[in-house]
Amino acid sequence: MTGFSRTFAQLMADQFRSTIWTLAGAVLVLGMWLCWAVRARISLYEVSTQARIELDSSTYPIESPVQGRVVQCRLQVGQQVHLGDVLVEIDAMPDELGRNQERLHEQDLGPEITRLRSQIAAEQMARTEEQKTSQLRAQEAQGRVREAETAAQYSERESERMRKLHAEKLLSDRDLEKAEGETAKPRAAMVTVESAARQIPQELATRDRERDIHLQQLQEEIAKLEAERDTTKAAIERLGYEIERRRLRAPVDGRIGEAAILRGVGAKRSFRRWVAAPDARLGRGAGNLD
Repeated sequence: MTGFSRTFAQLMADQFRSTIWTLAGAVLVLGMWLCWAVRARISLYEVSTQARIELDSSTYPIESPVQGRVVQCRLQVGQQVHLGDVLVEIDAMPDELGRNQERLHEQDLGPEITRLRSQIAAEQMARTEEQKTSQLRAQEAQGRVREAETAAQYSERESERMRKLHAEKLLSDRDLEKAEGETAKPRAAMVTVESAARQIPQELATRDRERDIHLQQLQEEIAKLEAERDTTKAAIERLGYEIERRRLRAPVDGRIGEAAILRGVGAKRSFRRWVAAPDARLGRGAGNLD
């Protein structure tokens, strides 16, 4: 009985461990399945008995925005092209000539504006030099005024002494008149020198006003030329845009799927071309023509 009991107990223990491992494996598999169900992405497919396969943007039409004379054509069916390649050129000679003329006009305006600015700088420099010169002249005039005042004062004293001598009957009337005449000369010279000294700042102020008017005229002329230059630049850009409109370029990398035969490069017409993208070879044909 003792051996049988030990054997039975051993069998029950082995069965319990097997059950635990089985349950642990089941829980692990269930957890992995739940994680996949929550985080995995599943593609959905629709099933239909009627369907049509199309290629999005498989062809790219090229239309001429203007009418004109074709001067160059690089359209060959099956030819590989790259984005930006010029396929057709329409005559743009009038716009080219107009743009060249505007460029020459712009080039002429630049030196003229530079010349006027140099003239303004020269006028301002001349004003500075003239102010310094006027200041020196004013100082010299003040020195002459002081000299004239000294001479006039000396003459007044001499005249006063002559009058005293005449009052004492020591000087004749003729000598007194002569002395007073000599006294009047320094006084007149002093008045002249004072007048000349007052004229120096007045002349400087007058020349400054005239120079200000001239500088304003130069500034207005520069502003007018700059506005004209801006207008010329805008005209150049507009003509460049018109010239570019006459150059039909490839919109994508690909091959030319269909192109009409141009009957002479001088024909005036509006046309359309199609450039096929690389994926177009997988599906429908490319091409249409106005």
